[in-house]
This record gives sequence, structure tokens and C-alpha cells, in this order.
Amino acid sequence: MATQPLWIETIPVISTAHTPHERAITELSSADFILSAEYAQGAFIYLPDVADCVDAVAWLQPIVEWALPQHFNWIRLDADGDIVPALPEFNW
Repeated sequence: MATQPLWIETIPVISTAHTPHERAITELSSADFILSAEYAQGAFIYLPDVADCVDAVAWLQPIVEWALPQHFNWIRLDADGDIVPALPEFNW
């Protein structure tokens, strides 16, 4: 039986400090036009959906501009994620 190659994606895990306030992810998850999966410490966000509507969620624009050129389709925002020097950092 021939095996198919696996579809593998790299998903960067970045800090929720790149969100403007602690309710930002919950507000994002409630948006009908963005595919995301929220969990207790963060969320997974599908970036191609966001790229067309960053005006509606302005704080995501720098993240999209950082991630898509690196061919990341998903990002994971997590309380323990990495701080990315190229992205705005919020203190809340």
C-alpha cells in the first residue's frame, strides 16, 4: 500500500502580549469572518481569512504582515508564547 506524504504546517506560538487587551481574543473569536479556535490561554487563528479584513481588527494587521510572508497560515497566540521583537507589544 502506497503512503501519501503528510501535510505538515509550522505554527508559530506568539505571546498574547501582542494583543491590545485581555478580551481581544474573545472578541476576535466572536467575529463571524475570522476562523479561530479559542482556548483558556489563547487561540489559534487562520490568517488567510484575516488578511482580507484586517481593517476590522486593526491589532492583527502587524501579525498578518509578519506571518504571511513567512508562509504561516495559522498562528497560535498563547499566554506563554514568544515575544516577537518585530511586533507591537501591549502591557495590560
